[in-house]
Amino acid sequence: MHKFSSFPVFVFLFAIATISLSSCDDECTQTQQFYVWQPVFKQLDSIRAEFAIEDPKPLEYPGKIYFYDNYIFISDLGLGVHII
Repeated sequence: MHKFSSFPVFVFLFAIATISLSSCDDECTQTQQFYVWQPVFKQLDSIRAEFAIEDPKPLEYPGKIYFYDNYIFISDLGLGVHII
């Protein structure tokens, strides 16, 4: 029969304890700067005031086309949405 030797277990536990209990002299040598974005909230009336119904204009840079509730929505890249 083999006898169980506790010496390797003792050495392993001692090494773990030595590593985890050792103190470190850690000095901060770097500073980091972070930017935080704050949300901007608007009232619903001011958002609705920014939209305007204008006279029909030709499509300059047509994008995607959607059909919903008997309307055709065509996005004009960078300019807005045409509703037909």
